[in-house]
Amino acid sequence: MPEDALPLPEQVYRCFLQDDPEAEAKHQETANVRLVQQLYAAILRGDYHTVVEHLGEDIEWQILGPAELPFCGTVRGKRDAASALRRNFSGYQHIGAEVRDVVAQGRQVVVMCRETVRLEPLEEQLVLEWVQVFTIVGGQVVKFREFFDTLTMRGVVERIVG
Repeated sequence: MPEDALPLPEQVYRCFLQDDPEAEAKHQETANVRLVQQLYAAILRGDYHTVVEHLGEDIEWQILGPAELPFCGTVRGKRDAASALRRNFSGYQHIGAEVRDVVAQGRQVVVMCRETVRLEPLEEQLVLEWVQVFTIVGGQVVKFREFFDTLTMRGVVERIVG
């Protein structure tokens, strides 16, 4: 079965193990990658409550991009991060993904992905490249940063807004 045919959460762990026969012996990194895997699974099933349970009280949630994109910016605190999470995934339908790389070192997990989505009200599929960086302490995400293809997204927002 090709890697991109696996669900995104399963690809994350497979990619973490790839090319490193000692990966599972790295206990902190393995636990952190497993947490990220669980968070993606929860997001894909619309279970935002589970995601929010794993956010630190003082989380810094940052999506880097131009200010005219409504979901870009930085919020702090669990409540505001939960609002940003719900807002960003409303009108979003995950079609498929190809996890390109997973890097885990100490408290950080970096996931690089190419994802196919459908955004409301567009009826077409859109392919986005993104990188997400999670900083995890004690089983809680204390910092989240996302970098993505802002040029493609800017064009989509302009078409939706007019």
